[in-house]
Amino acid sequence: MSTFHIAGVIPARLNSTRLNRKVLRLIAGRPMVEWVWLAATGSGLMDFVVVATDSEDVAGVCRGRGIPAVFTPASCPSGSDRVREVARVIDAEIYVNIQGDEPPRPVSGSPLDRAVPPGVQPTAAFANRHDVLAADIPSQGTMTARAVARMYAALLGHIEGVELISARRLKSIAAPAFSGTDQVMGFPTTWALGYSPARLGTAQPRPGSTFGMVGSNGTAAYADIDSGIAVAVMRNRIVGDFSVVTAIDDIVAAHYG
Repeated sequence: MSTFHIAGVIPARLNSTRLNRKVLRLIAGRPMVEWVWLAATGSGLMDFVVVATDSEDVAGVCRGRGIPAVFTPASCPSGSDRVREVARVIDAEIYVNIQGDEPPRPVSGSPLDRAVPPGVQPTAAFANRHDVLAADIPSQGTMTARAVARMYAALLGHIEGVELISARRLKSIAAPAFSGTDQVMGFPTTWALGYSPARLGTAQPRPGSTFGMVGSNGTAAYADIDSGIAVAVMRNRIVGDFSVVTAIDDIVAAHYG
């Protein structure tokens, strides 16, 4: 068994719920998982970085590009469980769970690079600035889970004495308004009017019923018209780990659909 001080592990499940085979999607000629591995190894913070996958397709791509890969069971419910499986064969003092679908910096000059200037990259340094914490920034605001869940509940009409929109308008903001290739991110997507119909758990999205937004640091908030449920998960660290959101969405789906 190899011994390292810090080992980075990139969980890379092939059959993701929202975007199938996303870890192998090409970004500027390279599969997404390679960009993540290159960034992790290039950080100089880890002694060894390995991809943990349940797919021969992913493992084959990794082998062809000189990326270490370890097979993990398809039954692993989360990325953290894949890290645990890697720990059985790779000995380290510290294991870092690196999200397989989060290249930290877009390709220079790409649409995504131009859309997110360096000064507002979602880093800990940016998020902890006093002016940012004190500001009301809709796309990167400061909020509590209770507050944003209450806002979505108000949109559903569940807050007594508060009517933000009519029932007719509620249906229109949840209805898909665009399906096609995202010109910034470069992959197929569907959007309502300013909202995403995606859900991060195993439940299939219900376009026309579910509307909300997923954040870059493992946060999410959404409302579902059919079940009448509003959900919000907020985090105070930029980690890119959606396992908590996924688990909560699965609980909601099991009880309310």
